[in-house]
Amino acid sequence: MRRNDRKKTDPKVIQKMVKAAQVLRLGLVDKENPYIVPLNFGVEFNPMVFYFHCASYGRKVDILQRNNSVCFQIDEGRLVTANVPCDWGMEYKSILGYGKILFIEEPNDKIFALNRIMEHYGSKKKGNYPPVQIQKITVLKLVVDSLSCKISK
Repeated sequence: MRRNDRKKTDPKVIQKMVKAAQVLRLGLVDKENPYIVPLNFGVEFNPMVFYFHCASYGRKVDILQRNNSVCFQIDEGRLVTANVPCDWGMEYKSILGYGKILFIEEPNDKIFALNRIMEHYGSKKKGNYPPVQIQKITVLKLVVDSLSCKISK
């Protein structure tokens, strides 16, 4: 990180930012090319783990079956204008991290992950998922290896 004065390591600051985020961008390696997917998510802390759900087929699943190493990014920002265009800037908060994706197979583990996603978006409705849907859905778990957080103000 070039601007160490903006680096944040306090877990409470990072957790607050993650809790407020609506979208996580997941970066994958598709052979020679990067591929970024915006996702809704659920989260657990200590250690930090993210959960996602998706269809059981498609580009994202194909890539992850070949290479489960990923990066992720969460941000929040506000444009700051000025009289001189070169003085414009951003007030921002950002998290960039790395980890591995695991495919969750056990129905109870899928339900646990889906409940984390529902909780993240404020829903009190949990656990009443049709078994046929639990069987069909793909649930992913991102185990975070490392992350950095940067806040401009």
